[in-house]
Amino acid sequence: MNLTRGDIMALTYVVDRTEDAHHVRFSGEIDMRVAGEAVDVIAETVLDGSPKQMVIDLRQVSLLDSTGVAALVTAHKIAAHRGCQLVVTNPRAMVREALAVTGVLDILTGASPA
Repeated sequence: MNLTRGDIMALTYVVDRTEDAHHVRFSGEIDMRVAGEAVDVIAETVLDGSPKQMVIDLRQVSLLDSTGVAALVTAHKIAAHRGCQLVVTNPRAMVREALAVTGVLDILTGASPA
């Protein structure tokens, strides 16, 4: 297990790397101020060790705006291009609603094929 911790403005994250899966746990808000950095964290984690699966835990994310949703979609595409399955887990009600309204909930949570 290899742990990385970081802080981007109002967003913190922890990366946990195992042989088969890498986990990124975000805490805070994913909005236009930090969306690009969130994509960078996920992309760098996907590129580090070529995991088969990338799990993005949103349990502690209190806000996800449209740029945050776009960031997750971009990260999903980057992971897929590298042969890695990206799955978003544990979205709170408000975050889940943002993903549902934009039509990406099933794709990002693995409930529907990409």
